[in-house]
Amino acid sequence: ISELERGRKQPTVVKVEDLCRVLRTPPLTAYILAFADSPADVDRVVDDAAALAKRILETEPGY
Repeated sequence: ISELERGRKQPTVVKVEDLCRVLRTPPLTAYILAFADSPADVDRVVDDAAALAKRILETEPGY
């Protein structure tokens, strides 16, 4: 974990999920924290991701 904190290593999606399982934190929370710079920024990150997910689902039937 200290190597991740210092930016020496970048975790894979599987490792993020493993860490979240141990920390009993939903992986989505970790991803939000990775892209939000402040508590006030959380809504923007979530809203942007939700809007993009909706556009993908609307344009890719059966996705």
